[in-house]
Amino acid sequence: MIDYFKRKIRLRDFEVWDVRIGNQNYALAILDEFRPATFDDFEIPDLIYEEDDQRANYVSATYFSDEAVKDEHKEILREFALMLTDHLALAHCEVIIKIYQ
Repeated sequence: MIDYFKRKIRLRDFEVWDVRIGNQNYALAILDEFRPATFDDFEIPDLIYEEDDQRANYVSATYFSDEAVKDEHKEILREFALMLTDHLALAHCEVIIKIYQ
C-alpha cells in the first residue's frame, strides 16, 4: 500500500512524482519519448515482438530509489505507475515500467 504520493513536476510530456511506501521513498519519472519502443527498451533478451504489434509511441515510467527496492514493493509500484498511465494505452502508447536503485 502506498502511504504517500505527490506530483512534484507536471509538464506537457514529463511528470515527476514522490512516492512513499512505509519509510522508503521513490521518485517516479514519466516521460513521453515521442517514438515507438525498441527491443532494448523492453530489457527482455528473448522477446518476440512484431513490428505490426508495436504501438505508435513509447512512454517510460521509471522509479528511482536510494535504497534497495523491496520485493514486496515492486508490484505496488508497478500498479501505481499503471494507474497513472492507463489512459495512454487507449492512445496507442506502449508504457514500460522500470525500477532503478
